[in-house]
Amino acid sequence: MSNVLVKFKDRVSQIPEATAIIYEGQEMTYKELDELSSKLANYLHENNYSKNAFIPIYMPPCPEMIISILGVLKVGAAYLPISTEYPVNRINMLLEDSNSQIIIKNTSNLLNLNVKEIDIRNIITSDYSDSFNEIDGELAYLMYTSGSTGKPKGVRVTHSNLEYILNNMQKYYSVSRDDKYILSTPFTFDVSVVEIFGWIYGGGALVIP
Repeated sequence: MSNVLVKFKDRVSQIPEATAIIYEGQEMTYKELDELSSKLANYLHENNYSKNAFIPIYMPPCPEMIISILGVLKVGAAYLPISTEYPVNRINMLLEDSNSQIIIKNTSNLLNLNVKEIDIRNIITSDYSDSFNEIDGELAYLMYTSGSTGKPKGVRVTHSNLEYILNNMQKYYSVSRDDKYILSTPFTFDVSVVEIFGWIYGGGALVIP
């Protein structure tokens, strides 16, 4: 299991009712976040979207984004962040280049893309099991360059890469139970991974403006 998921499962076990996410005056606990992301993991696994696949996530900053990222990692897949500001032709290019089969979103409107569109809200309110045995995967996420000098290039980031970054952040800027990260960076930029995952290491919380 990836180190991020190991840390997360440790926090779920140690402080299940502690606040994990704060968004628009609402709070989500570690236990709730674990259960909802496991529902998505079960859906992905049962539909054969799992180990080493690239699974795009298309949504603005919100709790469903974090649920989706953790759910994707739980099945051993890698997430592909896609901005809601991208034009359709760029999105389809990323989907084709990454050989993605689905895209996870949090809206009911169709995007008219060349893959199956999955509304995360339908999954987390379904009767899928809220427990899941995590699957090991090598890659954590696929990040595309801006393409300003030509065609965007996908950079594959491993769990080992991600673990190195987060361990160093915790070493030099340690997080405690009373600390909070603010998700201020678009998740299509590498800097965002510290904000998306860093709070987990010390059992803190993530504030989504």
